[in-house]
Amino acid sequence: MGRERRHGQVETYGNWYEGSNGADHDANQSGHKSAPNGASATNHGPVAEVVDRFNKLYLMVNEAGKAVILQPGYDPVLRRRRFDRMTPSDLRTLYMNERIQVGIDHNGKPVMKSAADVWLQHPKRRQYIHGVIFDPTSSNPPSGVLNLWEGFAVKPEPGDWSLMRAHIETIICAGDSVRIAYLTGWMARMLQHPAEQGEVAVVLKGGEAPAKARWRRR
Repeated sequence: MGRERRHGQVETYGNWYEGSNGADHDANQSGHKSAPNGASATNHGPVAEVVDRFNKLYLMVNEAGKAVILQPGYDPVLRRRRFDRMTPSDLRTLYMNERIQVGIDHNGKPVMKSAADVWLQHPKRRQYIHGVIFDPTSSNPPSGVLNLWEGFAVKPEPGDWSLMRAHIETIICAGDSVRIAYLTGWMARMLQHPAEQGEVAVVLKGGEAPAKARWRRR
């Protein structure tokens, strides 16, 4: 989740994970005033600390009509980002043993509240209540919509791919110029038009051999 990435005005989950800016992006959608750009979600005290801490770890989203809390993570086996999903009830259970003082009652006694409920009920919690999309073409999604597209994981730059090209042309396509042109175009289309659904699935037939797997992984 390390780097912050912005694509036009799109806010992706990579942005908010690092910052301490709790709810700047979505406060307006609920009618609450946003904190100044770069400011903390709240001012000071234990409530502010909880809201800022939880905003770095979680966000509330509307996922197909259901209120879901997302927590970003990283899968070291598959080497990719992931989301752990939980319900508000799950979050309350996780933080059942953490309570903070949120005020004082008329008898002068402290009013305590669970850390989870403090965040869930706070107007500046991190939230996207108008849905979740994965849209490589969107540079300005509607307010309150989370776009999971972050761009390609690998930055394009000139390089030498002669070995893989020879593998594709000689091994995968057996030197057939028609197949070479088709497969090369098929691969290029995925990068040139990432928002469009693939219309053809390429099937490699043959016995067990590393040749197919090597091309697939690349």
